[in-house]
Amino acid sequence: MHSLSLTPLSSNVNNAPTLSNAPTLRDVELNNLSEKREEEKPQYPSPSFLEAQPDRTNTDPDHELLRLPPSRRWQAYLMQDMHPSTMLECELYALSFTTGMMDAMTFNFYGVFCSKQTGNLINFALAALDPQSVLQTEANIGVSFSCFIAGSALFGHFGNFVGKKRRGWLIFMNTFQALLLIAATCIRQFTSPHGLQDSGADPSALAVIALIAIASGGQIALALTVGMPEINTTMVTGALVMLSQDKDIHKLRNKGRDRKLFFVISILLGAFVGATSNRYASGSLTLLLVVIVKAIMTFCFMFNKGTKELELGPGKPHVTESSVSLRHILWAD
Repeated sequence: MHSLSLTPLSSNVNNAPTLSNAPTLRDVELNNLSEKREEEKPQYPSPSFLEAQPDRTNTDPDHELLRLPPSRRWQAYLMQDMHPSTMLECELYALSFTTGMMDAMTFNFYGVFCSKQTGNLINFALAALDPQSVLQTEANIGVSFSCFIAGSALFGHFGNFVGKKRRGWLIFMNTFQALLLIAATCIRQFTSPHGLQDSGADPSALAVIALIAIASGGQIALALTVGMPEINTTMVTGALVMLSQDKDIHKLRNKGRDRKLFFVISILLGAFVGATSNRYASGSLTLLLVVIVKAIMTFCFMFNKGTKELELGPGKPHVTESSVSLRHILWAD
């Protein structure tokens, strides 16, 4: 019989490969990737934290305005920026109409424009170098040009300081211009009733020109800040150039074309009305009509809608038309 020899298993067991508990390179990479994903997850605030915070995105500035006391409610209403609307367009057309009347009056009686300074510069050069070609109105032109610049600078810089589009500033500026024109009307009526051939460089005539030029400079400063550059109330040449170059001029609905066209028509109609008043009545009546139109427009500014700023999200303001009207300010309803 053959004998079987039993070999001890201990040596084989000790030589068998064992599993190590140390992490492998793959395990380390997976762990790092998992930690990175956890860090990239958005950290949402807890419900209790959200409840404790005020809801700023849903706060309507109009509701906040109407909750104010009457005095502060009026102040907030006057501090609103004017919203570009159809009503504001019509008001600018009316102011353009007054420009036509004023320039018709000043050129007819004083040989000078108080709004359109391009013509003044040409006439000044002609009067200086070729006296026989034009009427001698250098003094009138100099006063008109300098006072127009002064009025534009005065109203423009003050507008930068207090807010160009604010309702209160626009009302004040238009009121001040109306007062200047009332003074010019009185001077014209009581001290300077004559025409250009009689007045010359008469101090009363220069005073009338100065007051009208300052008011005209303020008016164009007002018009250029309300967000409708097509209706600047004075410069027809630029509007005609933009109108002729409009590639959509043939379209039925073209707001830019309509604004330029009505602007030109407004100045033309104003010039005809001013010329008619000068011929059949007096220059004082022309200025009085300008004052009346400006006073009406100043009152109408109270009815224009303002703007409000809504927070659609963090850092996402949206400016839109305010729903607050003068009726709400008066009765807070």
